[in-house]
Amino acid sequence: MNMKDFFKFCFKENRIELLKEKSIRDQIQQIQDQFKEYGIELPCHHDLDYFNLQILSRGLKNKQVIESEYEALANEMFEIWQDLDYKKRNAFSQGALAEKKEALLWFSAQECRIFIPFFDELMNTLYDKETAVLQLPQFFKLYKNFKDRMIDPFHYRHLPYEAGFVDVQFLGSRSDGFGFYCRQNHSLYVLDEKKSCTILPLSISNRVETLDPQRTWGWIEAVLNQDQRAMLQWCVGCGQLNEKIKKKCIALLAKAKR
Repeated sequence: MNMKDFFKFCFKENRIELLKEKSIRDQIQQIQDQFKEYGIELPCHHDLDYFNLQILSRGLKNKQVIESEYEALANEMFEIWQDLDYKKRNAFSQGALAEKKEALLWFSAQECRIFIPFFDELMNTLYDKETAVLQLPQFFKLYKNFKDRMIDPFHYRHLPYEAGFVDVQFLGSRSDGFGFYCRQNHSLYVLDEKKSCTILPLSISNRVETLDPQRTWGWIEAVLNQDQRAMLQWCVGCGQLNEKIKKKCIALLAKAKR
């Protein structure tokens, strides 16, 4: 059975071009402009680029909050701040910033709290537990010049999606991939460990805000297992595809039995 033709058929029936939506284009431009201020160009040609931009933008917001709160503390304690050694500055900052950091988006990885998904675990640990390093000469430049320290957020696989860094409904994960639902284009996405993406646009006449994670897990597993029969069977019974696509699935299943 030719699944490429099947997906083309689904796209023709239901596909909403995410990157052509005006609100999405405006958001992309805003994020790109944010990073241009730091000399960082962020092209956006595919849906995954857009989701990645959201992760980067929210990571940048977290970075700016931690930096600004630290600076505010230093200014508030200006009269004694210069007389404090590194250990005492860090102790003060940990206490003062604890509540603010807890309110930010974050997730755990390698026993570290990750606030900035475009930084590795070591850099996130410094921002979290050693915030006073920001006043050391070798780290002070990170306020404006951090391009060389950036990593691909996919280093953390599903965790930024699960933690809310992306405007999607996270549906579940296993060691070799994960799935999520994008409300804006009413589509299911499955990403494997190699960053290969499978998109299934659901019926545009029956759009919903959320999906049942248990019911959609069958699709995610079928895609990650590359089980074409299971994929088509799920499509027949999911209730989220129109009759034309269901008939196409039934025909493909029947053809495969011959």
